[in-house]
Amino acid sequence: MFHPILRKVGVDGALLDAMDSEHAAMQAADKEITAALSTYAASASAAHAAAAQETVRRGRQVVISHLDHEEAELEPASKPHFENPEWQQAESKLKKQSPAVLGQFFAWLQDGGDAEAHAFVRQTIPGPVLKILTAAFGRGYRKNIAPVWR
Repeated sequence: MFHPILRKVGVDGALLDAMDSEHAAMQAADKEITAALSTYAASASAAHAAAAQETVRRGRQVVISHLDHEEAELEPASKPHFENPEWQQAESKLKKQSPAVLGQFFAWLQDGGDAEAHAFVRQTIPGPVLKILTAAFGRGYRKNIAPVWR
């Protein structure tokens, strides 16, 4: 959604290509994890448990590597374009997601974020709305996902 806008405004195409490749790698890791967990669930064997654990470990590394890369390079390259009308339009589309999707997203976005990230979110989303979304709809993230990442 945002990459075409960034390409249009001149953000390094090689960086955006790398991001696209990393997104594909995360999707592949997700499929591998799903398959490994399904295999383990069906067999409950120690060997399948160990294989699933290793698959999750590898997938976690793929995601963390991507997020680190995104924070280090893509966010600084994107920030000057946040006021671009096309960027604003794309953000508007994101805001039309269901409360469940937004609650999970904002809970994730704020988890482990630095002061600048938190300030940006609070500047973008009204405080009461953010509180309701993350408290009511971000619970699944906080309960099931955040503990795994820590």
